[in-house]
Amino acid sequence: MSNYFRLTAYEPNKDITMILDSNGLFEKKWQFSSFVIQRGCKVISITDGDSMIDINVGKMEPNPNKFRLMSYIEGKSEKIKQNYDGTTYDAIKVGDKIYIP
Repeated sequence: MSNYFRLTAYEPNKDITMILDSNGLFEKKWQFSSFVIQRGCKVISITDGDSMIDINVGKMEPNPNKFRLMSYIEGKSEKIKQNYDGTTYDAIKVGDKIYIP
């Protein structure tokens, strides 16, 4: 998953938080972050697919032409504690979707 990135962003004007996945569209994490920032969003978290733990968001199929909205919620995301495989991690929750960066 060399080009799989997951980004959580907050759009303050519309008060929306979203999880966005890119699997092949961007070569580097900073390119994905820059793309989102240029559209007025604030990046909360960005991670690559190899280091994140997906709890219940799902994963995007490879696509060099698009990124995908995986979840969104009005308001801000929550930082929660999530138990996974016997270990507790800091996780991000957007609506009912959770992942560990």
